[in-house]
Amino acid sequence: MKNIKKIIMVLLVAVLSLCGLSNVSAAGNGSITVNNAVNGKTYEIYKIFDLTYSGTETKKVAYTIDSDWEAFFKGEGSSYIVSENTGSLNPITVKAEGNTNETKYINITESNVAVFTQKALAYAANLTGNDGSKVAAGETVEFTELDLGYYLVYPQGATDIKDGENDKDENGKPYASICSITSTLPNAEVNVKAKAPEITKTVDDNNVEVGQELTFTLTGQVPDTTGYKSYTYTISDTMTEGLKINEDIANVLVKFGNETIAVTPTYENNGFTITFNMVNYQGYKGQTITVTYNAIVTEKAVTEDVTKNTAVLTYSNNPKNSESVETFTDEEIVYSSQIEVTKVDAKDNTVTLDGAKFVIKNSEGKYYAAYNIAEDGTKTIMTNVSTTEGLVDVDWVDSEENATVLVTGTDGVVLFKGVENGQYSLVEVEAPLGYNKLTGPVTVKVGYDKEETNLLETNVSHEETVENSTGTQLPSTGGVGTTMFIIIGSLLMIGSLLVLITNKRMSKESL
Repeated sequence: MKNIKKIIMVLLVAVLSLCGLSNVSAAGNGSITVNNAVNGKTYEIYKIFDLTYSGTETKKVAYTIDSDWEAFFKGEGSSYIVSENTGSLNPITVKAEGNTNETKYINITESNVAVFTQKALAYAANLTGNDGSKVAAGETVEFTELDLGYYLVYPQGATDIKDGENDKDENGKPYASICSITSTLPNAEVNVKAKAPEITKTVDDNNVEVGQELTFTLTGQVPDTTGYKSYTYTISDTMTEGLKINEDIANVLVKFGNETIAVTPTYENNGFTITFNMVNYQGYKGQTITVTYNAIVTEKAVTEDVTKNTAVLTYSNNPKNSESVETFTDEEIVYSSQIEVTKVDAKDNTVTLDGAKFVIKNSEGKYYAAYNIAEDGTKTIMTNVSTTEGLVDVDWVDSEENATVLVTGTDGVVLFKGVENGQYSLVEVEAPLGYNKLTGPVTVKVGYDKEETNLLETNVSHEETVENSTGTQLPSTGGVGTTMFIIIGSLLMIGSLLVLITNKRMSKESL
């Protein structure tokens, strides 16, 4: 019995000794913090190498290839596992022929880690699983309780991932997507910089006139589609009623870099759509995408709200799922204004006057001319009406004879629609019956602040009240007519005084 107990004790000691000397997997001790995260974006991590250590006092680190990455290091990544240690390379245990283990070395150094990362990202994009996935809820993402090892951080859907010494943030810290967590450094940080596709919209003029043709420009970048079998890149642009676009107007032009790309837009719902499979355009990877097109301002732009023109970019965001997409939206605004003139009695402003005729001039001295479309399709000038409702174009002409003349109705109102914000002169060309015509133009500032000093970036309906007086119209104070009356009156008074003095002297002499 005593012999049996001794044998059991010896076996237990042997087992414990073997456990202390065998390779131990470091499980659940590490963490990775991802900096520069984009809120709402998904971040995945992939363990490329498993880390093990042996010994109880002096821990010797050893790496093995994670099973998901064996195909990578037999193919695209084969040059990163070498047979000879050409420097201070970490050893790694790999499976050789006959399912035996062989010691080789990890050839990932500062000089080639950026290229290695790009190849690893492309491989990871097609793996069916990962070692962790989180959606950013701020500027950092943290993965905890990780096995020790060598990890890749993959920002899902990103097509412009910065990595390596040549790509640094404002503090000079290089961007990276690779990190190692060990028993001595279990908490790693990576300074990730990854950008998903975006689009920017601009227009050559925001403050517009009805009938004006505008040029819009969309700007993006040809994405890196590494890892994707198909990559959707669709631009949809839609106008509100204040803008008009169709196949005859748009003249869509697409360029990747400086080269024109042939496209066939689809036109519908007062807008257009163009689609690319960006896998077919990788020769332009990283180059600027420029899309230009035209639209015409309509009378609907003269509203209380600005006229919006919205572009939506729809793009692939997951190489593992060709149906998975995200969207990015940008918009541009344009606006047009109107001048509303109300004619009233000078003594009683509640009395509105009909029959007053007005034209307006711009700061260049040219006259406003509004046009609509006649039944035969020709463009005709609008005149002797109270409003330019229904106009299709605004022009500025040199003479008053060719200008649009608006006449006040019983409400005393005329509307000059579809003008830009700026300074104008309101000229009364005919006064209401029984009233005096204004002796000079009225200055009208459209779209200015209350102090009338700063031009506002918004569309407005500028209201101007103009008074008319009845009776005889006298020349303005300080005019030539008044001066002549004063001179003549003074001479008569002086003459009368001289006659009076002369008569008195003559009377005294006759006595």
